[in-house]
Amino acid sequence: AGAVGDFTTTTLSGEEFTRAQLGDVVFFAFLDPSAEGTQAFYDALAQGYDGVVENGAGIVVCTKREDGNELFAEAPFPVILYNDSVKAAIGGSSGMVEDGETPNAASWYVNGSFLSAWYSAVDAQKLPESAAAFVEMSQDPAFSAGDGSGAAAMAPMG
Repeated sequence: AGAVGDFTTTTLSGEEFTRAQLGDVVFFAFLDPSAEGTQAFYDALAQGYDGVVENGAGIVVCTKREDGNELFAEAPFPVILYNDSVKAAIGGSSGMVEDGETPNAASWYVNGSFLSAWYSAVDAQKLPESAAAFVEMSQDPAFSAGDGSGAAAMAPMG
């Protein structure tokens, strides 16, 4: 249910970015730079980033707008554009990403699938410990197929 297919998009600087460039364990955030609360969400991601990386995971932000992305100019992680290719790749999860009442949402991507409930806010202090837990989970053979086929992905939650 949470499997992510192949996609091609670009980073804010115009470089191509594909699913193949995602790590095995990534906190994948979809942010609307014009929405209330986006600054706090982004700041928490940036503050937690070093701890996430130290625990073996990564962060990717997918901006849902082509304008207003100055907020992400100094991001320590990739910031990519939400496009039709990404929308198709995330399948049923696009409903959560495009929900107007939840402009900012994120989920843990593990070995090809979204494996956690959807977050509408982030705690920078808890993000690294969450990363460690998902990295450990990614080592379990049930989650290592790389295509989500062995994963019991959780349903999106608001």
